[in-house]
Amino acid sequence: MSCYIDLSRIREVINPVYYKLLWCYKRFQVYYGGAGSGKSVFIAQKVLFRIMTESKCRVLVLRKIGKTTRYSTWDSILDLISEWNLEKFFEIHKSEYRITYIGNGNDIIFSGLDESEKIKSIRRVTIVWLEEATEFSPEDLKQLNLRLRGKNKKVKVCYELYLSFNPIDEDHWLKARFFDRIDSDCRIIHTTYLDNQYLDEEYIKELNKLKELDPVYYEIYALGKWGHIRGARVFPQNIIIHEFPYDEHSLENVRHGLDFGFNHATALMSTGFKDGELYLFDEFWKKGRTNTQLINDIKESGWDLSRHVRCDSAEPDRYYEFRDAGFNISQAEKGAGSLKAGIDYLRGRKIHIHATKCPNAAREFPAFRYREGKDGTLYEEPVEINDDTIAAVRYAVEDLWMNNVPVVWNPKGLRM
Repeated sequence: MSCYIDLSRIREVINPVYYKLLWCYKRFQVYYGGAGSGKSVFIAQKVLFRIMTESKCRVLVLRKIGKTTRYSTWDSILDLISEWNLEKFFEIHKSEYRITYIGNGNDIIFSGLDESEKIKSIRRVTIVWLEEATEFSPEDLKQLNLRLRGKNKKVKVCYELYLSFNPIDEDHWLKARFFDRIDSDCRIIHTTYLDNQYLDEEYIKELNKLKELDPVYYEIYALGKWGHIRGARVFPQNIIIHEFPYDEHSLENVRHGLDFGFNHATALMSTGFKDGELYLFDEFWKKGRTNTQLINDIKESGWDLSRHVRCDSAEPDRYYEFRDAGFNISQAEKGAGSLKAGIDYLRGRKIHIHATKCPNAAREFPAFRYREGKDGTLYEEPVEINDDTIAAVRYAVEDLWMNNVPVVWNPKGLRM
């Protein structure tokens, strides 16, 4: 089927800092920087642009865990198709997590490295996008690079790898691979929230506030600089991230918590206890979704509406929407000292995080830390950034610490 799409005004919807990169064809394209820089949105725009304007283009979008791809890049591409009023030009194969442009048959496939059999069956890939590239290993990159076979001048196809991420510890292998040596076939693009002209004003205020609260973390999280995150970890000894067999009915005190977000993620966490230890066995995590979208997303995920959920009470309108949509939901009783009390309760429990089912919790819990002042002074209050799953878990178990359920695990040296 032939079709014509006018892309002459595409410059109007792309951040100026990225526009010329639509025509970057380097083998490795490294998009890194701070939160809110718009790098992932741009790559989604570039992927759509490429499959609509080129022949023989097939894109594989990867996360380490396939489930997280469906909660992030899949929605980003679908949202763009809708915003650009292109729905009639695309076929959406949700069961396969594949999107096809009907004008030329090019498609975008979404998967995770944990879905090895699916990946092995995919052929003729020309572009691979590694979202949250810090999750991957050097061996992962090596194997993916081998799958892309150079340049095919006969059909004018370029084979490319896009890597997008927020930099973390400067000892990470990505820094050694792409930043500590010169690679003529690599383009490195650094951006921050200051480059994003479409960013919400409230989110900008939140990031600017971080500059005063914790300037060290601001440099890394907001400005996207490599460094060592200093300060005391909130959960220094009691986190175990692993695969574990679980049956919801075999756990005690199963509870669910919901933290609302938009610029930051909405997180829905499922928790339970066994032998006094806390297990995080499932999560739902999405950014940039309205209440209506979230309600549909959670229902489509197979959520049992009879499960009781305790949610953030700061936005009562959102609570009422979920309640009216059939959710068995109540509001957390947040008040003076509730943040500290909830965190202290979690610090006193050994916490098992399912590595595959809860990838965002596995990322947030170990990185959560106490605020550090400009003079190096540590304060007994956490930096409330990248803590969506943590907040949801606090709400889930709120009644336990409010009712003084005893702590049964307290290793020597863990301050309560």
